[in-house]
This record gives sequence, structure tokens and C-alpha cells, in this order.
Amino acid sequence: MNKEFYIMTEACPALNFFIYIQNIYGNQTKKSEHRFPYMIREYAFSQNFEGSYKEKWAETVQLVAENRFNGEKLFYNHKNFFFEGLFMDHTSFNEVYQSFKVWWQSLTGKLAVTRTVDEEISNIYCELAESSPRQTCLCRLYMMIAS
Repeated sequence: MNKEFYIMTEACPALNFFIYIQNIYGNQTKKSEHRFPYMIREYAFSQNFEGSYKEKWAETVQLVAENRFNGEKLFYNHKNFFFEGLFMDHTSFNEVYQSFKVWWQSLTGKLAVTRTVDEEISNIYCELAESSPRQTCLCRLYMMIAS
């Protein structure tokens, strides 16, 4: 039996897009500390944004837990999932979606999310490897931008 221990970090575009949206909404509705991304213009969020957001977040977490590729499929192939219930108009949604997509696919997006936790992941790896029964083990951590 293979006695190696693996740890893998993945940055899920769907979950990170939710946090991106949440931060824009928070910047727009709360006049306290601003978070990335700070947008100057205001976007048309739905009246029931917070309720819809919680439902869609829970659904997405479940889908990603079932299959790690669901996060990419959802983000790239099912854009309307993010629009419905969260935004009032397609113009606002498309601008936010394209902004995130450009950032995510650049060196400052997905790579930045995964690289910011290198030291923490190394520490987690060491602790888990020491306490592991030394059987083959694969741990997967999904990385999200700070909310």
C-alpha cells in the first residue's frame, strides 16, 4: 500500500465569484470598511439579494463538494445561475461577471488566491502528515478570496 500523504489546494471560480459579488454588494450597502473589489459605480442588486445569496451559496458548496469540477462548469457554462435572484439587470451582472473573469484568469486572480496561503497550507500539511496513520491520503482545500 502506498504510504504517501498528498494535499491539494484548488481555487474554485464559482465560490470565489460569490465572494467577489458579496464584497461588491457589501461595499455598496455598508458604509464601513471597503473590500476588494472596490467599484465606484453602483450595481442593481435584487431586492432579496441576501436571501438568494445564502441559498445559491449553499447549493454551490454542495455541488462543489460532490465534484470539484462543478465550480468551473457552473461559472463558465451557467452564468444565469448567478444572475437570477442576485441582480436586477443584465448590464450590472455582465459588468461584474466580466470584471471577475478578467481578474480570475490573470496572474493576479486565481494564482494570487492559491499562493496567499502557501505558508498556512505547509503548516496544515505537516500537522496532518504527522497525525496520519500513514496510509494514502488526499486532502483537498478549496481556496476563496477573503470575505
